[in-house]
Amino acid sequence: MFRFILSLIVLGLFACGESHSDHDHTPTADTSVSDTAAPKTIKVTYTAVNAQTDEAIPGAEICVDGQDCLVSDDAGVVELELVVGTRIDVSAKAAGFTTARGSAIVADNAVTEFSLPLILEVVVTLLANQAGAETVDPERGHIAFLSVYPGDDVVGEKSGVSLTINPAGDGIGPKYVKDGDIIELLAEDLYDDTLTATTSSGAVNYFNLTPGDYSLSVSGAEGCTSFFGVENADGTIGFDVKANEITYLLYTCAAE
Repeated sequence: MFRFILSLIVLGLFACGESHSDHDHTPTADTSVSDTAAPKTIKVTYTAVNAQTDEAIPGAEICVDGQDCLVSDDAGVVELELVVGTRIDVSAKAAGFTTARGSAIVADNAVTEFSLPLILEVVVTLLANQAGAETVDPERGHIAFLSVYPGDDVVGEKSGVSLTINPAGDGIGPKYVKDGDIIELLAEDLYDDTLTATTSSGAVNYFNLTPGDYSLSVSGAEGCTSFFGVENADGTIGFDVKANEITYLLYTCAAE
């Protein structure tokens, strides 16, 4: 939703890959070595941060589906042990913030630190109102999509990317964010209903979607790779939406 969500880019921690099932958390052993070989794991640290201020959030609850949740320490940090080659669905929650959610395949060549920024509930309400929602429905979920150029070599983000989700959904979106400084646009109107593709902000939002499993198709994303969202066999990106949570979908794109 904001440029500072670029801390979502974990450059190697997660990699796009074909999902073995919709929610497969079972490690796949390397049968070329031994049928009973232990799955390879990696340890990473997660830092819970306030998306607006980049300040750490102590006491945040970090949950990987199928595992026990962990609580961040005074520095906002938890340590996670993840099985290489498996899909994870991870969420981060804290009082006063809308829970953030992301799905990915854990890569073997992982870095050891990442974050999933949390957005204040009042800011999510403001965004939803500007998108045309009278309220933020706590029984429904939301999507924040970004197509970005990692690093500082390119000014702005990837424009010209169009989104289609399946099922089409009964909420609001896609809402493409205007060109310009997003913080400044928030004071007026963030979205332009005439847009059909991303601007230099690279941002798209959906609000008040029915919870469930979805797939994403994109056009205009040549040179881009999915980092949050799992690639299906048909080339679409699989993800889920949960009630009262924001699902992050992130594409990183090569400079043109």
